This record gives sequence, structure tokens and C-alpha cells, in this order.
Amino acid sequence: MRRFSLFVRVACAAVALAGPAQAAFAGGHLVYKFTLPPGGSKTIALPVVQAPVRLAASLSFETNGVVNSSELVSAVVNQDPAGQVTWVATNADGSRAAGSTPGATRVASFRSGGTAVTAAAGDGRTRGSLAFSQGASERGVPGTYWVVLTY
Repeated sequence: MRRFSLFVRVACAAVALAGPAQAAFAGGHLVYKFTLPPGGSKTIALPVVQAPVRLAASLSFETNGVVNSSELVSAVVNQDPAGQVTWVATNADGSRAAGSTPGATRVASFRSGGTAVTAAAGDGRTRGSLAFSQGASERGVPGTYWVVLTY
């Protein structure tokens, strides 16, 4: 019993010397809704946080007010202080992708031909970003995107 008591006191002293834990930020989310015509694109700046950002995006097409297809992609994205963007993603077809800038840029793909989410690195002065682009030949109708960034 004395050994255990001594162990507990030493462990508590070590924790006390390490200092209190601190939360980096409270967290938040950004929600975007936009429509892109075939061949269109929209760029969204990544939030300024030193933590992973979860991306959830949906794409739907409707004709005459009726949704005739809907797709989802998701990713966890991080931007380091130098502006490099790194990610792990799930594409709309269930396959996975990972990469980082510079070099790779495609974060995730919707099943609809040519429709993708790509990343651009910042340069230390500017933030990294995510671009949503809809294929030029995509069904001939606009796509509606819902994008949620949670951090």
C-alpha cells in the first residue's frame, strides 16, 4: 500500500509540474450553399486555425424542381503555418484519397464526370483554399452544392 501511495504522489507531482492543459480554440463551423453552371467553379478560403478542418460537401442536380441525383464527399484537411495543405478524403464512389500540396491538388471527386474539389496552398501570407469545379459537360444543368467546414 505504501508503494502505491508513493507512486500516486509522484505521478500527481509530475502532472502538476507539466502545467495545465489548454484548449487551442473553441471550434466552429462555416456553411456555404451555392449553385454552379457546367464549367463553373467557386473557391473557399480555409479557416485560419492550426487544427484539422472537416469538410462535408453534397452536390445535387435537379430538373424542373425534381432532384434526380445527389452525391457526397468528405475530407479532413489541415493547413500548416507555411501554407501547405494536407488531406485525407472519401470520394463519392467510396474510394479514398490522400495528398498534400505542392504536388497533388485533387482532394475529392464526385461521381459526376469532371466534378471535383481541389486544394491550393497558401504562401504564408495568404490562406490555403478549396475549389469546387463542375465539369463543363455535366448534364447541361447547374449543380447545387452544400459545403460545411467544421473546426
